[in-house]
Amino acid sequence: ETGVAAQTNLGIWYNYKINAKFSGKWSYNGNYQLRSLDNIDFDNEQTMLANGFLYTASPNLSFGAGHRYLKFEGVFLEHGMYQTAAIKSSLNKLKITNRFTMEERWINSNFQMRYRVGIDLGVPLSEKVELVFSEEVFLINKNSSFEQNRIILKANYKISKTLKLTTGIMHWQFSNLKRWATLLTLTHLMDIKKNRVD
Repeated sequence: ETGVAAQTNLGIWYNYKINAKFSGKWSYNGNYQLRSLDNIDFDNEQTMLANGFLYTASPNLSFGAGHRYLKFEGVFLEHGMYQTAAIKSSLNKLKITNRFTMEERWINSNFQMRYRVGIDLGVPLSEKVELVFSEEVFLINKNSSFEQNRIILKANYKISKTLKLTTGIMHWQFSNLKRWATLLTLTHLMDIKKNRVD
């Protein structure tokens, strides 16, 4: 995922996310992502598709699992399962989310375990706008365990009850490479249970 073939240090990531609730505690999460590693050359890109299910044990605790598929044309193909847990808390207006994710990755024909530890700090600016700072560290099962670090500053805008738009900037650092990317995400929130006809 280093993007060593990129021509510049600035890319753009497009995301489309679906969160479809189909029971009181269960929901489906889907994510389609197009990563252009060079804002000028869109031939240099990665595509990522993730599908999984989320179980909300309580308002502050959730668990998820699923499968992710990542393709970087001519460089590598990655796929594998993931498991995740998130804990939410708050301090006055500050919303805090701690996340831990474990990934079983097949990169071409090589197997690798990866562990992701992240935190989100969100501050609502209005009923529709929220400013979020997040950081996530990626560790792998090798001698040098550090793989990458992502620091993101983004703004969430609630378009409606079912649509949310997110824009931001990400600093993407590896042990021997630093990159920047602008982010644009559309999140679609659905409640299948409410719309179901018995």
